[in-house]
Amino acid sequence: MRNRAKCSLCKDIIESFYLADYAQCSCGEIGIRGGNMRFETFAKDFAHFKRFDDHDNEIEVRVIDDDVKPFDKSTKITKEEVVLAVKEMIDNYQNLPPHALSTEVTGYDLLSVLFLLHAFLSIED
Repeated sequence: MRNRAKCSLCKDIIESFYLADYAQCSCGEIGIRGGNMRFETFAKDFAHFKRFDDHDNEIEVRVIDDDVKPFDKSTKITKEEVVLAVKEMIDNYQNLPPHALSTEVTGYDLLSVLFLLHAFLSIED
């Protein structure tokens, strides 16, 4: 399942494509991170956080940790996190059935690689 959410305040639909990819709605109420591996979620008020599956069906959100803090976007992504994200993508592709590997590459596939490349090139040594 894709890591997508909708803010009930600004109506933005956001999506995280890979492990270190943080997405936030335009009003700053909700955020997500982790691609389809971790599904990390952030919200000022989870009443405004709406999760949707790949068929646009709303999924009930249950808050497990009631001491939730907003994600700090100023946190630097490490080289190790980007390398781990690339490794997870490789593992995911290697676990596909052979016929799936011969299908066309989608825009989402290319976008994921570009996000990873951008994150890697943005890392300050």
